[in-house]
Amino acid sequence: MARGVNKVILIGNLGDEPLCRTTHSGCSVTNISMVTNEVRRNIDTGETTEYAEWHRVVMWGKLADIAKQYLHKGSQIYVEGKLRTRSFMDKQGQKRSVTEIVADEMQILGSRSQSSSLPQGNSYRNPRFNQGNSVYGQPNQNVYGSASQPIMTQPQTGYAQTPMQSPYGQSQVNTYDSMDNGMSSIPDDDMDPGVKYNNMRDEDNAQPSQRNGAGEPPLNNDFGNNDDIPF
Repeated sequence: MARGVNKVILIGNLGDEPLCRTTHSGCSVTNISMVTNEVRRNIDTGETTEYAEWHRVVMWGKLADIAKQYLHKGSQIYVEGKLRTRSFMDKQGQKRSVTEIVADEMQILGSRSQSSSLPQGNSYRNPRFNQGNSVYGQPNQNVYGSASQPIMTQPQTGYAQTPMQSPYGQSQVNTYDSMDNGMSSIPDDDMDPGVKYNNMRDEDNAQPSQRNGAGEPPLNNDFGNNDDIPF
C-alpha cells in the first residue's frame, strides 16, 4: 500500500493569547487559536467577500516554549504540521472529537512589534532523534543556505567541490534541532485517563509514534478536560 502524506501549511494570525501548560514529566505544551483569511469574488456581481477560517494548533517541547515566550494575540506566523484527530470526554461526560494541527515548524512573521523582541525570519522546528548535532538554543547549519556560509556538496563525478548558491540570497533562516526533545520518555501515568485518541487505544498502552527512528510528540496530548477552548 502506497504511503500517504499528512502535511498542513498555514500563514495567519493568533486570535488570542497562547494557552501554555506543562505535563507532569516536565514537557511543555502550548495551544494557539489561529485564523487564516481569504477573499472570494462573486462572479455575477463582482463583489468581494472575506472569509475567516479558525485553526486549533498544538505545539510541544521547545517549540511550545518559544511560542509561550514570543507569541501574542495578533502575531502573524507561518506553521507547518500534521492533522491529528482525537476523542475525549467533556465535563458533562459526553464523548467529543476534535481535529488539531500538531506543529512541527514555526516561523514568526510580521513586524517586530507584533512578537516581542524576537528577530523576524527565524524558523523553529521540533527536534527529531538522530538528526542534527546541536543542543537546544544552538543553531545547526542553515538549512536554506546563505551567501556567507554556502552548503558544500560532494560531486560523484570526481570534480572539485563546488559551493551551492543559496536559493534565498542573504536570508538567514535558522532552525534549532536537538538529539532529544524530552517527549519520548513521558510516562503513561502523566496522561489523563479521560482523554482517548481516535485510535481508541487505552492510555496505558499508548506510546509515542515512531517513524524512521525519529521521535514525535505523543498522540495523547494530555489536555485533560480543558479541550473546549472557544474560537
